[in-house]
Amino acid sequence: ILIFQTVIVLIFNIAITLIPKTFIILVPKTLIILVHQTVIIVVLQAVIILVLQLVLILVRQLVLILVLQTAIILVLQITIIMVLQTVIILVRQLVIILALKIIIIPILQIIICMILVLQIIIIIVL
Repeated sequence: ILIFQTVIVLIFNIAITLIPKTFIILVPKTLIILVHQTVIIVVLQAVIILVLQLVLILVRQLVLILVLQTAIILVLQITIIMVLQTVIILVRQLVIILALKIIIIPILQIIICMILVLQIIIIIVL
């Protein structure tokens, strides 16, 4: 048991003296490399997330602009169509009124003249 304990104490002492030296030599380099890699990865992830967020914002804005442009174009088209329909209706009414003035008034004048002539003839005959 004493030999076993002595061997364990010797191994432990050797480990205590050797491990810190190699640990001091190797660990800082690996720690620095790991820290650098971690920092680079974190920075890259943050940059990727920011770029994706900016892309999403830009895409949303573009979609909103396109939707607004389409809505404005549709409203303008509908307005133009309604105005044109109103103008066509008004022009038709004006054409009908002018046609009535040009055609019916002379016909009525002729009829009135004929009635007057007939009255004169009737008066003369009687």
